[in-house]
Amino acid sequence: MNWRHTRHEIATNLVGRPWWVAAVGAVTTTVYALAMLYAGSQGIDLGAAGHLGGAAGGFAAGFVLGTNVYDGASAGLRAGCYGIAVLALLLGITSFVVWFAASGTAFLFYSPFFALFAVCLLAPVYAFAGLIGGTIGVTVRRWFVPDHLNPEPY
Repeated sequence: MNWRHTRHEIATNLVGRPWWVAAVGAVTTTVYALAMLYAGSQGIDLGAAGHLGGAAGGFAAGFVLGTNVYDGASAGLRAGCYGIAVLALLLGITSFVVWFAASGTAFLFYSPFFALFAVCLLAPVYAFAGLIGGTIGVTVRRWFVPDHLNPEPY
C-alpha cells in the first residue's frame, strides 16, 4: 500500500479540493459563533441570528470556491461541520482552563463531555445552515463577479 497516495486520498475526501476553501469557511464559522457567544454573554438578545454561524461559513466557502452549486453546497457543509468542531474544541479547552483557575480542581471529566455535547447538538444545525449558505455563496459570486474572474463551473 502506498501511504502517500492513501493519505492524499483521505485528505482530499475529508477536506475537499482545494483545502483552503474549507479552512476559510471553518474560520468564518468559528469567528461568527464566538462573536455571537460574546454578544449573548453581554445580554444581547440574538434570536435566530445566533445559530447562523454555519450559514456565514458556508457563504464564505461557497463564495471563495465559486465553481458550481453542488460543490458550493459540499464546501458549505464542510465549513459548518469543521467550524463547530473547532468551536467545541476551543470551548472545551476554555471551560477546562476557567474551571481550573476558579476552583483549583481539575475539570477533566466534564470538559470533554461539554465539547462533545456541543458537537452532537450543533453540528447538524451548522452543517445544514452551511449547506444552504454554500449554495447562496456560489450563486452570489456567479451573479456579481465578472465571468472572466470566475473559475470554470465543471
